[in-house]
Amino acid sequence: MPAPYALHLRHRVVAALLVGDQTQAEVARQFSVSLTTAEDWLRRYRTTGSVEPTAQRHGPLPILSPDDDDGIAAYIDADNDLTLLELAHRFADDTGRVVSETTVFRSLARRGVTRKKRHSGPLSA
Repeated sequence: MPAPYALHLRHRVVAALLVGDQTQAEVARQFSVSLTTAEDWLRRYRTTGSVEPTAQRHGPLPILSPDDDDGIAAYIDADNDLTLLELAHRFADDTGRVVSETTVFRSLARRGVTRKKRHSGPLSA
């Protein structure tokens, strides 16, 4: 997704639209933005009083709360040799909520902790 338009451009476009001596299409053409963009900025200004871009959220919302993250970290404090799968199983046993290894990984990553994904075993010939 491209970066949002500069705030000063948004203000200039909305100011020109509010003056009302040009159509929305003419203002959009004058500032080299699409008509839809100009309309959206004007609508946002009229409803919120601001033309600030909305915050963009990337990725899924965390399934686990900070308290859940603390619980998973406590498993590691008790037994530092647990894999992601073992952590997921232990969490499911304690809470009744099944989570994936990826969810456990993300929980640990929020704390800056890394984990191996599986037990290391003997090298096979």
